[in-house]
Amino acid sequence: MDLDDFENQIKNIKRRVVALFNSSELIKKLGEATQKGDSSIVTQVDIEISEIVKEEFSEFELCFYSEEEFDELSYPAIVVDPIDGTRELERGLQECAVSIALLNSQNFNDNYGWIYNPYTQFEISNWQSFIAPKKNRDQKLLGLVSNSEWIRGKYNYVTSSEIALAPRGSIAFKLGLLGAGACDFVITLRPKNIWDIAAGNIILNDRNFVCFMNGKVVDEFNETRLDGPILWCHPENLDMLRSIFQI
Repeated sequence: MDLDDFENQIKNIKRRVVALFNSSELIKKLGEATQKGDSSIVTQVDIEISEIVKEEFSEFELCFYSEEEFDELSYPAIVVDPIDGTRELERGLQECAVSIALLNSQNFNDNYGWIYNPYTQFEISNWQSFIAPKKNRDQKLLGLVSNSEWIRGKYNYVTSSEIALAPRGSIAFKLGLLGAGACDFVITLRPKNIWDIAAGNIILNDRNFVCFMNGKVVDEFNETRLDGPILWCHPENLDMLRSIFQI
């Protein structure tokens, strides 16, 4: 599947997601939430978006691997998180995102990723042109962390004057913001599934960020569930951030 085909299907998906979020039935569908075996929740909105993506890519010979429907991952694949940040969505927060990746192979290169926040209209992909914002060298590095990890005090030990931390929901949304230049790094302490971060990793790889996990920089999707902590940042900040977070 080439970029033109993927981009055309993404346009169709975006149009249908916008219609869903403008629907008078949205609140009702958000209220139809159930708890899954891993204690996460799923709403009718998650299920409908997953079905929308599956339908739009049905004419192509692709493995469909969604948070709401997955078996064995094979390539090429469409990897989908219909709504990353479902708990934030359920609470009425606008910190969520649709995350879709086309994986032609395990390598971060030669793949395509798209992240979209249906509330704020924030949108980012690795085929968009991008000019990195200039940063004052005297500014602190801003990092985004998980809402739940922040509330639980997981970063209370961090006292460095070189960084500032802010909590945000949805790892996909945070990775999109990092790719757009809204922060300098993202860190998560908990494991993540491939659908959480596939699109974000592809976008960030194209914008010269690195993904650090298990003591090394990674550039391939070798597992469908990835152990934390995971850190995304520019290469020049990696050693300093590793020291600060003791990873």
